[in-house]
Amino acid sequence: MPTKSQDQSYNASSPDELALVNAAKYFGCVFLEREHGKKNTIKLDYRGKKLSYELLNMIEFDSARKRMTSVVKAPDGRIYVMTKGADSIILPLLKAEQPNPTIVAETNLHLKEYALTGLRTLLIAQKELSFIEYEEWLDKFDTA
Repeated sequence: MPTKSQDQSYNASSPDELALVNAAKYFGCVFLEREHGKKNTIKLDYRGKKLSYELLNMIEFDSARKRMTSVVKAPDGRIYVMTKGADSIILPLLKAEQPNPTIVAETNLHLKEYALTGLRTLLIAQKELSFIEYEEWLDKFDTA
């Protein structure tokens, strides 16, 4: 569990998780704590502003899906689905009309360069969901 100081260190379930949390910290988004209880809350310090996100659902990583997914409610009440995983899985999930072709091409170039040097790569994508979309998804998720 992290301490409250800026020099805090983290424990993580995987090296990938640890790298992502440390990278976020480097860019000004510091993980403070995760509260378990009636509301599963993730507390962050984003450039001096304290924020709380409610973790609504999580689909753990598995080797078949090659990704993990979280659904969160932001402080402003908006709902986001966020997923991270292998580029070969995430890129095809993006809506064809949304990605900027230049950004996708540059991203693919970087992914190839990193892979050639032996680095592991992950992509992160997010989508805002309306409350109705979330309720429809949750019904299917609960059924599954």
